Amino acid sequence: MTDFEKDIYNKYLRISRTRQNKPYKLRLNFEGFESKDEFIYVKKLCIFFERYKHIKIEDFFNAPYIVYPTNTNPFDLKFYSGYNATKVYTLYKKKLLGLDPDNELIYEKTREGIKFILNFCKENNIKCNQYFHHTNEKLNTFWIHLKEDYINVYCLFLTENLYKIYSSSDKEVINMMLDNLMQNINMYRTIYYNSNKTKKLITEIKHHFST
Repeated sequence: MTDFEKDIYNKYLRISRTRQNKPYKLRLNFEGFESKDEFIYVKKLCIFFERYKHIKIEDFFNAPYIVYPTNTNPFDLKFYSGYNATKVYTLYKKKLLGLDPDNELIYEKTREGIKFILNFCKENNIKCNQYFHHTNEKLNTFWIHLKEDYINVYCLFLTENLYKIYSSSDKEVINMMLDNLMQNINMYRTIYYNSNKTKKLITEIKHHFST
């Protein structure tokens, strides 16, 4: 087994056990594991995650427990390697948009998004106030980052020029990419303004993004 396959299995194991409020111990010895039925599902997941590198493995494994909070049965590897898990992950992403920005999960994702932006700026040798103007071919790069879950909707409020950028972009492409998220941006902005922790987090560094 590859190290990546082992990592996938242990992340599945940790989330499956903790979601059942059970103790867990990471598997260190994988000798003979390739002969088990579970291995084929781990192999499929390995191919899936290598193809869709933007999908966070922990989010993928947590998704059905968030979407179906009243479910009492654990989700096994066979479920995660099937088509239904991908559908549930899409529902999970939509459900996140409906959570309060001060929700622990959303707040942490906003923090991770900000860290991603800062690292992106450093790696591409650009200033923070250039981030929202950085383009990938004809599209502003941050739209792609949003689509691929590297940042979330609340990270967009780091800039005051969001609607101006949107207006000058290919709206049809953006709306298709983001499932018409921008049509509801005023609602998210209002929710953001009424938040505490998330608004404070954004406000503390927002001046670095001003042009």
